[in-house]
Amino acid sequence: MAVNIDSTCDFQNLWLPFTQMAEPITGFTPKIVRGEGCWLIDDHGKRYLDAIASWWVNIHGHDEKRLIDEIKKQADVLPHCSMGSMVHEPGLKLARMLARIAPTGLERVFYSDDGSTAVEAAIKISYQFFHQNGQAQRKYFVAMKGAYHGDTLGGVSLGDIGSYHSRFRDLCFPALRADAPDCATCDEGENLLDLPGGPEPTCSLKCLGPLEDLLDEHGTECCGLVTEPLVQGANGMRMYKSAALKRMRELCDNHGMHLILDCVAVAFGRTGRMFAAEHAGISPDLMAVAKGLTGGYMPLAATLATREIFEGFLGKYEEDRKLAHGHSFTGNPLAAACGVRNLELFEEDHIFETLPAKVNLLHELWASMNDLDHTAGVRAMGMIAALDLEKDPARHVSYEPEEKAGKQVAAECLEQGVFVRPLGDTMYILPPLAIKPDEIELAVTTMRKAIKKITGQEG
Repeated sequence: MAVNIDSTCDFQNLWLPFTQMAEPITGFTPKIVRGEGCWLIDDHGKRYLDAIASWWVNIHGHDEKRLIDEIKKQADVLPHCSMGSMVHEPGLKLARMLARIAPTGLERVFYSDDGSTAVEAAIKISYQFFHQNGQAQRKYFVAMKGAYHGDTLGGVSLGDIGSYHSRFRDLCFPALRADAPDCATCDEGENLLDLPGGPEPTCSLKCLGPLEDLLDEHGTECCGLVTEPLVQGANGMRMYKSAALKRMRELCDNHGMHLILDCVAVAFGRTGRMFAAEHAGISPDLMAVAKGLTGGYMPLAATLATREIFEGFLGKYEEDRKLAHGHSFTGNPLAAACGVRNLELFEEDHIFETLPAKVNLLHELWASMNDLDHTAGVRAMGMIAALDLEKDPARHVSYEPEEKAGKQVAAECLEQGVFVRPLGDTMYILPPLAIKPDEIELAVTTMRKAIKKITGQEG
């Protein structure tokens, strides 16, 4: 039986990601024809504030002419060439810039296409490094419960979200898994509505006890610990303090493992700093970045590695120690040129000078969500703010899936002109860094009203 899922869009041939096509995320699916600033505009002229940066990628707004002009300029010169045996200036320049701004020690840049492939490259680099440098006993990776590292099979192997990953388990390699830190559910948890640069609360870090026990038993068999620093994104924006990340660095050092940070969602200002590792004052051995690398204008990702790791791949031709991984569009010149211009805009627009005021406003407004009857775990870090919808927060009673609480709130927000996309019943805002104060207020106010309407709270 044919299902009429939308009267305004033709879905005869299109298949959307993470979307039940018989029942889209909202009651209607806008057809977007252009963008202006932080706004998306459909074919009927209706405007939607992009409160999730179009899946966390957009930085400077949707009509940043300086990025568009750079792409056009590069297209006139060199749209693409292979990077297997050749190089080009945009790729070289972006690598230099990334090495300059990255956490100390990350000196080498390997390009790929998206966050999943950047993580895939990181785990293959780590595995090959150990196996060709006398430590072939290291066969495993440690990942966190509730992790999400993309949708390639390597990323799925590390992932631990049932609706995304469980059906593919027979195709995956086994990963060792430890509890992920989550300050919102810890009895020692601190208020996560803290501003960047504020005092770091202390705790026993008992959340990392299971990880420590796991590494005591299996550390010598592991290549690396793969983790999302400070924010577990797809698992519901679960947040933790930088002290835990610093401890992870120490544990990896103690066991001779690589610390591999999946910074795909949290790099380029999302946590209030360029990279999440800066909050902990640590450097990983490998770091995956994507999403905001080009400001959201071109698909591009990178895996950054230390000099030690890179030199572990050097040798004579006949030794065949080259990295056994690559992509046809590795370091595409259009994307690389856009990435260069994107990073330049961070300096030209003084983003990290203007960002604290926006963070402060977002946190202040978001804290009001604590007053609602059906919200729990109200939390924020940098320009990421999240909460959980619960039927009875006092007893931690969740809504049933068939009640579609998060979906209904998102639909009401869209109807009111604010685009959000929930993670189940976790509602969140993760806007472009270019968002204006009045737009922050609009996004939060609209979601607050939508939550009250859908959950039946009066007043």
